[in-house]
This record gives sequence, structure tokens and C-alpha cells, in this order.
Amino acid sequence: MVFWGNSLSLRRWNRPESDPHLAAIVNATFKHSLLLSLSPFVPKPFSGTAKGLISSATNNPSHGGIDSFQSPYYAIGHVLPGTLFLLVGVWHVWSALLRYVLNPSLFRVRVWNPMPGFDGKLKYLELYVIVIGGFIDLCIELLYSTHLKFFVNGVLNPSHMNNFEHSGMLLMFFIFGVIALLSEKSRFVRLPDEALCLIAATAFCAEYLLFYFHSTTHKGLEGYYHILLVLLIGLCILSTVAGAILPTSFPVDMCSGIAITLQGLWFYQTAFTLYGPMMPDGCELKDDMMVMCHSKDSEVRGELLANFQLFSMVIGVLGGVVGVYWFAASKYGRSDLGSSNAIQE
Repeated sequence: MVFWGNSLSLRRWNRPESDPHLAAIVNATFKHSLLLSLSPFVPKPFSGTAKGLISSATNNPSHGGIDSFQSPYYAIGHVLPGTLFLLVGVWHVWSALLRYVLNPSLFRVRVWNPMPGFDGKLKYLELYVIVIGGFIDLCIELLYSTHLKFFVNGVLNPSHMNNFEHSGMLLMFFIFGVIALLSEKSRFVRLPDEALCLIAATAFCAEYLLFYFHSTTHKGLEGYYHILLVLLIGLCILSTVAGAILPTSFPVDMCSGIAITLQGLWFYQTAFTLYGPMMPDGCELKDDMMVMCHSKDSEVRGELLANFQLFSMVIGVLGGVVGVYWFAASKYGRSDLGSSNAIQE
């Protein structure tokens, strides 16, 4: 979860080395170590061995051996943010349902939800995850991935524009988390939930602009998957802004949680389809990590499949929400008002 924004652009190194052959071997070994450290999040089809990686680099130190193994890292770059959005979205949905079931008359929209239990020690867990995760990824994107080479010939390094864009998005989520923490724990910055909703919407706007005006041009089937992602991000923006306008609306709060959940699921679907085992027939991932379809019909078929995947996710999430609501109503529906007030606080 802490690899929020960096997850969006795990890429191969562009650093010039005096010995390309040695650089390829070191690069492969480093990436294998990274993959092992993230193994709980990596689907089995993406697994590999260090021996195979190093052997590939040794046999073809220029590109081939390394590039043939790039898809797992691009997949991780979607799985990790997907995991974060999915966990936050599911937690948001559950918390909103529980607060509404306990006492509908006291319900209010919350842009973040406290973690109960443990004597309040984990109350701000969600905000700490956002702040710490965002900061770590911001450092990785801005400091590590760019190799501290911010400028070339007096202008921003064109080779790392992708990293600069991701850094800007991460900075917005980091600022949101810091402001929310200060609002809760400091008496000098006290903001209502409506104001926090607008700040969160600003962070989602930064994410929207990142994918809509991305310096990395997404074309064809890959572009279509990112268009659908942009639509889901737009839904996150609208629902979060609506939370500031309608602070007592249960449907608005539910829509926000569902939109975040769908965004997380779509990151997963993009990883499995474009960089995993679910690539549509007639399309393939090239060595330069571009998805190419053999014909226009194959591309259209892939887009129709994407529509079906998104439709299935929407139906599945809505069905899950209904099931969770039934469970919460049957288990907590008769709780007393005191419990409700405790949850609201």
C-alpha cells in the first residue's frame, strides 16, 4: 500500500552506464529482489526466477532478455495502487453503511473514517497510510527514479516527465492527508468535513489531469482502458464534491466509496489484461511495452471486452454493497444511540 504513486510507473532504468552488459545484469537482479519483496501482491503468472533473469541479461545485455520480463513490473505498477484504492474504498463503504444502520438521523458524510478499537490507537490509521505512503512514493518518484537529474540543458529532464507528473499527484494526496491529520489533532487548523471533501476532490482532480494529459501517450486498447479509468476518477471527483454540498446524504457517501472501490478494481483489471494472462485474442504486448492489436477488429473486440469487464465489476460491487447492508442491518440495526454517537465521533 505504501507504493501508491510509484506503483504507477515502475520502469526500466535509463541511466547510462559505462558497462551496459554489467548494468543489465545488475538491473535484472535488482528488479528480481523488488519483485520478491512485493510477492504477496504479485499474481502467480508474473512470477520468475533470478537465475532466468540474470541469464537473459547475460545472453542479451542490450534489451531483449530484460524487456521480455518487463510486464510483471508494469503489472505491479497497477496492482499496488489498485490495492490501496480497493482497501480504502471497501473500508469507506463498510463505515458508511454501519454509521447509517446505527442511526440514519445522525448520518453525515465523512471523507475518511476512523479505525475503531485498540483504545483509539489506530483511529487515524487511514490518514497515516495516505501520508506515509504518499511521502515514500513521492521520494521514490522524485528522487530515486529521476536519479536526481531534474534538469538537462536548463530545462526539466524530458526522460522523467512521467515521474514529475506522478510526483505532483502524490503531493496532492500527501497534502490532503497532512491537512486532515492537522484538522483532527491540532486546535489551530480545524476544518469541517465539507472542507476536507473539497481538498480530497482536489487530489482526485490532480490524478484525473495526470491520466488525461499524460506525457506517456496511451493509444489503442491501452488508451481505452485508461479512458475508462479516467471516467472512474471523474466519478470520484463528483461524489467527493457532492459530499461537501450534501453533507448528510447517505447515497452520496456510498457513491464515493463505490467509486474508489471501482477505481481500485479497474487498476487490477488493467494489470491482468494489458500485462498479464487476460490479453484479448489478436492483441499482444510488444518489447517496447506497447499493446498492439493485429487488426482493427481485434482492437474493437478488446474494447468491447473492457466494457463487459467494467459492467461486471459495477454489478458485482453493487451486489456486494447490498449484501453488506443486509448483514450490517441484521447485526447492528438495533444498536443503541450511544453506540451510534461513538461511531460518529
